[in-house]
Amino acid sequence: MEVKHSPRHLDIIRLIAWGGTNKSIGRDLGISAKTVMKHRIDIHKKYLVSNAADVTRLAMLMDIVTKEAILHDFKGRLAANGTPAR
Repeated sequence: MEVKHSPRHLDIIRLIAWGGTNKSIGRDLGISAKTVMKHRIDIHKKYLVSNAADVTRLAMLMDIVTKEAILHDFKGRLAANGTPAR
């Protein structure tokens, strides 16, 4: 059985993978943080994931984001905070 992907869920999965909080995702999508939380609960049930790390792996498997892009962004955040990246 194939899972149907709603465009909103795909947006939220992508933003979770980029480290978004409910508040920042809501701001980006023009919806409330509470609505984002409802979508996150739906995503967790629909895709059998339990946390943001699982959602990030899901996003990579679905080709919504790439591992390289996530690592590049993460290293940039570390550098911005003065933490050396390995």
